[in-house]
Amino acid sequence: MAKKALGAKEYKPTRLEWLAVVVNSVLPKPQGNSYHAFCLAGTDEKSIKLHIRHDANLEKEFVNKYAKDLEELVVAAAEMYGWDSWLKIEKVFKINE
Repeated sequence: MAKKALGAKEYKPTRLEWLAVVVNSVLPKPQGNSYHAFCLAGTDEKSIKLHIRHDANLEKEFVNKYAKDLEELVVAAAEMYGWDSWLKIEKVFKINE
């Protein structure tokens, strides 16, 4: 049997990695570059890190609402798989430079 190329080797993502892929695939794409978000699996084996980047001139109320909406999206995706009972969501805010 021929050896598989490195790009064709099987890989089984963790639940957190899969959840991050699912969430990232449906995150709303804002117009412009003033804010955006993405998810990564946390290193503690039970959390998703929701990274939110935004310009300093955006109103805090807007950023907080955006973060809350994204958190609800993550929870909905976790509920779809039955993973919401153990999932923790960590929000990481960073101001664009």
